Amino acid sequence: MPQWERLPAEIRYAVFEVLVPRERGMVLKHGLSQYSLVCKDWQPFFEKRLYRYLSLTQDSLHDFRRLVVRQRGLVKHIWLEIELSDDGCDTCLVCRQPPSRHSHHSNAFQAITRLWQALTSWDRDQVACPPGSLTLEISGQFPRHLEPIFRYRRTLPVGIDHLYGQVHCVSPDCGSHLLQVQVVGCFVLRRQTQHAFWPEAVAGLLHSLPNLGSVTYEPWWPLHSPPPAYLDPGHCRVITEALPKALRELTLSEDFEDYHSARRAYSMSRTYTSHRPKLMGAPDAAVGQALAERSLRLVRLSATNIVDAQDFFAAVDPAWVWGSLTSLSLTSHLLVYKKPCAHVTCLLVQAGVAALQMPQLKWMSIWNVTGGNACVFSYEATDEHTMIKWRGTRHMRLDLEVADVWSRVAELYTGRDLTIGTRGVPHTQHYGSTLRPP
Repeated sequence: MPQWERLPAEIRYAVFEVLVPRERGMVLKHGLSQYSLVCKDWQPFFEKRLYRYLSLTQDSLHDFRRLVVRQRGLVKHIWLEIELSDDGCDTCLVCRQPPSRHSHHSNAFQAITRLWQALTSWDRDQVACPPGSLTLEISGQFPRHLEPIFRYRRTLPVGIDHLYGQVHCVSPDCGSHLLQVQVVGCFVLRRQTQHAFWPEAVAGLLHSLPNLGSVTYEPWWPLHSPPPAYLDPGHCRVITEALPKALRELTLSEDFEDYHSARRAYSMSRTYTSHRPKLMGAPDAAVGQALAERSLRLVRLSATNIVDAQDFFAAVDPAWVWGSLTSLSLTSHLLVYKKPCAHVTCLLVQAGVAALQMPQLKWMSIWNVTGGNACVFSYEATDEHTMIKWRGTRHMRLDLEVADVWSRVAELYTGRDLTIGTRGVPHTQHYGSTLRPP
């Protein structure tokens, strides 16, 4: 192909970009493998896009281990979609102990074990696969007959438990059975489908990934059962015992959007949900205390609903120093309308006192969403300004106590005067416009 080889590299690259199939801005893999076989000159460009993100199931794990060898260095993200049987016990969510004899637990353990065995061979190829270079995402997948409707939904439609049964809990007995995998640096466990992972199973997975620098863990909020009294100790163990020492970024989020959707659906029509959703209670204080101490070595922390900011800041030791923390986001039930403003003021003062022990802090937010109400307090330090701001459907003036402690933070770490702002927003069913920075 002599004429092609004479083209400038920029022109050839532009031609490659035109050939890449896209839909709504997303790169489609269909056809990429055929383009990569045209010639060696085409191979690097198209293989990079073909192997960057791999989606695997149990059935594809054998081919993955056999075929993805030379291209290991191109793989940046692996999503393991565990196809779980839909014949499990419908009362998983009301068991006080995690279920251990259902077939989907065995399926999950076998799939995870096979993937771990494949990835341990990657650890020996540290040139192409340096430790901590791979993102690993795991989810429990819907049965195939529901796949076209729900497989890629970020959250579940209201009343899905009435039509297809309750959210199933997955508890593969990971324990000490899993091999240590060095190549994984980012672990993601989303609330992607109805199959949730018990905290004990999550702890076993995290123990086997010693080089994790980032963890995203999104457990389900149980609309029915088991009671949070059982789940919270499990979350504490994940935070205190399972997270690796090298961790720098942690995102924890208990689902709340589907909770409020289910509550609204129940009030409109009893046919949407099989049982009335339980009231969402305050998180266990022990979880907030555990997270406060564990966050000392983090760079970024975001915890939604799984802890309350009040418990987090109440646990702060005056001798602690968050030497690396730059971003902190927490939720608190004190920001709802029914709570007195004095309680909110006390919380914001506590947050400011803690911020005095966070020399690298650039962003902090404390927020809450309840039905059509949303509020957020934020602190922002940039090269241009240092600001605290209150935004939300609840009108509130920031007291002198709040301004005083945050002015000390601004003067100590930025050398600038503090700017204070407030902005009201209308009542809304969508919280994103309220929480998004202006």
